[in-house]
Amino acid sequence: MKQSGYKSAFHIYGLFLILMMLILAAGAGMVVYAVTVQKPNGEIVRSDWPAEFTGAFSKEIIFQEGEPVITQKGFEMLEDNGLWLQILDSAGHAVKGVSVPERQPEEYSPDRLLSTLDSSGDKAVFSGVSEDNGRSWTYLIGFPMDIAKITMNVNAGHFPSGKSYVLLGAGAVLFLTAGLGLAYGFAVTRRLSKMTRAVDEIAGRRYMKTHERGAFQDVYASLNTLDQTLREAEEVRRKDERLREEWIANITHDLKTPLSPIRGYAELLASSEDTPDAEELQKYSAVILKNTACAETLINDLKLTYQLENGMVPLKLQALDIIRFVRELVIDCLNDPQYAGRAIEFEAEGSQILNFDPGLMKRALNNLLINTLLHSGSGARTGVEIISGIPCQIRIWDEGVGMSEKQLNRLFDRYYRGAPAATDSGGTGLGMAIAREIISLHGGKISADSCPGRGTVFRITLPQN
Repeated sequence: MKQSGYKSAFHIYGLFLILMMLILAAGAGMVVYAVTVQKPNGEIVRSDWPAEFTGAFSKEIIFQEGEPVITQKGFEMLEDNGLWLQILDSAGHAVKGVSVPERQPEEYSPDRLLSTLDSSGDKAVFSGVSEDNGRSWTYLIGFPMDIAKITMNVNAGHFPSGKSYVLLGAGAVLFLTAGLGLAYGFAVTRRLSKMTRAVDEIAGRRYMKTHERGAFQDVYASLNTLDQTLREAEEVRRKDERLREEWIANITHDLKTPLSPIRGYAELLASSEDTPDAEELQKYSAVILKNTACAETLINDLKLTYQLENGMVPLKLQALDIIRFVRELVIDCLNDPQYAGRAIEFEAEGSQILNFDPGLMKRALNNLLINTLLHSGSGARTGVEIISGIPCQIRIWDEGVGMSEKQLNRLFDRYYRGAPAATDSGGTGLGMAIAREIISLHGGKISADSCPGRGTVFRITLPQN
């Protein structure tokens, strides 16, 4: 396992341990809060302080001629702590009081006394008993504080052992937390180690799909998807590279084809002792121009393909009648001497104004029209149909030789030249890919259907933009 895996695992373990320590600290704070109270002067004491104070206060009640009297120290103790005091006789009558609230009764039945001693809200009342010559006097001390907590009703002698139990319990919890954290850390480390190896195997194309369950199920599902995606991408890359190599070989051959006659006739003109007559010069020039045009077509297709692939072609949109535009393209094609004697059926009604780049759209539709004429044969019907609407639909069809399913699936691939007619015409294998890219650049879609022996149909949809 790589060092980074260990770092990640211990990072997670550290966070887990810190979280557990925070939980323990919060629990300890809650325990401290539960077993302590705050005196009126702000001092924090154990929650059994009111009970201890009340019990010890009996020393501050003395008797003179059978009547209870509070010592000066007792007055000071009550005043310093903001407490009030009532002394009751055996019948429950209040005979003496210090700072008694107005709401406190002067007589207490057993039920009232019990309800008074029931601490609630922001006050608490504790009771004690003082004896004098066999007579019992009950005294009540009111504490202005909420002690509805865990009251430590243990004496000073037993409380230290109580603290020991608390510390022992806290130590046990801490040990358990540390143990659980350590076990969790090792478990996470082991899982991370496995995932790190899986990533290395994916990089080395050695990964085998893993169907893991538990907390990391989604992670392994993502790894499986990543491996599958990378394998598919690698296969596509190999296929594209293979096609590219084949295409480069074809393009090299096709560039040599026009260059050979250009060079041959140029050498003939340069080496001829006799000056060629006008007819020969015209013949040589025509051959050179024709082959120069072929070379320029190859170069222009390469350039345009690169620009389209990298988003470097700006759209120069114009609002034009697409029906009129396509009709003129059809006429231009038929006026080409190469297609003399051919006919293209044209069906369209009215007009349809669209925003498109006329230069690019001409390039795309010309590629489709020429492809149709080249592959349909001289005796086959060909046609163009435009259906107005949003989106606008254009059908370019023929009743020629058609294509196989394999050829159809690769028709719009770059560098693909499957039909012999494309080679015979000096095609680059980029015409259909260029047409698709241009249509897509306008927000449209193009598709093709074909059947061997029955012909091919190109379907184009163009939005209003």
